[in-house]
Amino acid sequence: MTQKQKDVLQLVHSGQFNEALAALGQLESDLGWKDALELRVLRLLKHGDKALKLANKLYRKKISNKELLRFIALVFTEQNKLPTALKIYKNICDTKADTGLLLEYGIALSSNGDLDEAENLLRLGCQQQPTNVNFHSQLGRIYCRTGRVRQGIESYQRAAFLEPKKAQHLQRLAYWSNYSSAYTQQSNFQLARLWAKKAYPEHQTGSNTWRDANPDKPLKIGFVSGDFCAHAVSFFITPLLQNIDRKSFQVFAYSDVAKPDAITKEIKALCDSWHDASGQSDELLGAQMGADQLDVLIDLSGHSANNRLGIFSQHIAPIQISWLGYPSTTGLDSINFRITDNIADPQGDQRDYFTEELIRLENSFLCYQPHKDAPAVKAISKNLKKPIRFGSFNNLAKISSTTLDAWAAALLAVPKSTLYVKRQQLINDNAKEHLITEFSKRGISEKRLILKTSKAKIQDHLDEYNNIDIALDTSPYNGTTTTLEALWMGTPIISLSGETHASRVSASILNQLKLEDLVVTTIEDFAQVATSLSKDTKRLKQLSKSLRNDMQNSTLLDHQQFTQQFCSAIQEKWKLWCHARNKEQGIDTNEKILGSSEKSHGVTA
Repeated sequence: MTQKQKDVLQLVHSGQFNEALAALGQLESDLGWKDALELRVLRLLKHGDKALKLANKLYRKKISNKELLRFIALVFTEQNKLPTALKIYKNICDTKADTGLLLEYGIALSSNGDLDEAENLLRLGCQQQPTNVNFHSQLGRIYCRTGRVRQGIESYQRAAFLEPKKAQHLQRLAYWSNYSSAYTQQSNFQLARLWAKKAYPEHQTGSNTWRDANPDKPLKIGFVSGDFCAHAVSFFITPLLQNIDRKSFQVFAYSDVAKPDAITKEIKALCDSWHDASGQSDELLGAQMGADQLDVLIDLSGHSANNRLGIFSQHIAPIQISWLGYPSTTGLDSINFRITDNIADPQGDQRDYFTEELIRLENSFLCYQPHKDAPAVKAISKNLKKPIRFGSFNNLAKISSTTLDAWAAALLAVPKSTLYVKRQQLINDNAKEHLITEFSKRGISEKRLILKTSKAKIQDHLDEYNNIDIALDTSPYNGTTTTLEALWMGTPIISLSGETHASRVSASILNQLKLEDLVVTTIEDFAQVATSLSKDTKRLKQLSKSLRNDMQNSTLLDHQQFTQQFCSAIQEKWKLWCHARNKEQGIDTNEKILGSSEKSHGVTA
């Protein structure tokens, strides 16, 4: 190695990436060491477009250097050029490859949806290097995605044991515990608190960006999400942004979407200020938010992947809120409030399981905007003389042991009925075999199961509800978008309600449609309702015809009313904060600002 090469490596090892990149520019391409290191530095600098451009250029030269090909494949994986990445990995990777290469190949396969192959490769990596936490965490993710949450949690627990100082393993456990029948609201809370204390032991209680405690001013409100795209979040955030009073609120959005799409463009057009935060560090994004002088900051992700809770730990805005994208507590003291409703989180001891103060909106904690191209409900095609077909298009991770028990009970209670489960992960044999095996344990033959992959187009996906008579919900993690989609397509849904927010979301939705009788609390009642509804062909036909219209006339689609309740709740909290802040600083505050009760805004604490 030459002295110049040693100097460049020293710059990289010391974190001087820009300087290293400049020094690399002075070296000639060698289709080996120099180009591999340049790709590495571009990745470290999060210059994805530049890394992809260089990777494409090098790949076209049909190089044979395995180390360089490995970095090229890594860039292609990160930039979603998966077919080419997998082609490279297949050529350079074998069972004797080093564990790092096996891991990268496994991640690429997993990202491409080839979960069976990825699982086999990652298992091999675990055998070769059982203390490598990356193999355990990646396997955990695959297990959960294919409906084997118990195994997934065990893998994450192993990773947490091997790396007790790393907070991210606790965060994955907190996230996936919402899907497991073995976890309670208390245990989920404890996991979130353990994560918060490990990840951010010193939450800020105030920020130097807090300036103006004026109770009557228009508020700067920021929304943070990595899902401002063709994602379920768009069905709920869009109607709110469309109806916010711009005289009272200025809307800021901080988007962490790596690959923007047409929906991203639509949401961006609804905001007063848009900041692309993809690839940006928490430090830089926090500085941007501080410069924007936000009054209210709302997190839409919780502990979901690629979240920005690190920003919220800094307490950038005086009022910080968790809403929509996550069904439990964040565990952060620096997030003041969580928006919910009286069904999803009824009054009582639930306050002991949240670090946030609960703001309960009068009707529902969400409003829904159905897909504009949703197909018509084909009520006539539902031939109820045939055996009843139950169905669920929920995430496979939500099909817990409790869900399997409830669904099996419904199938046993309704002779000759079948169950249609549709999800893209069912293209993988391991996912299908898991469901078949679990139902067999409960006395349900494979012949009564219809297991299919998802349709590519949303219209085709929604049209599949026309092939279902009754939808069955999941528990302890209910459907949200899937529940609303089923109802919009004229398909009633039976839901098993539990003790957590995640297990009461469908109850909240069905309550708005006066369908409380479809919500039960025991598996016995689940089977009984499935039986009675299956026999009530008159009601099934009536629901098929009326549900879409019922939704249109319900609070679920009353976007203006929801926005008014949402914004009034925030304004009330802002006024209370201003009063307390000014009182601390010895400034007189007009007590009349507190005169309007929360109840008058349709809000309960």
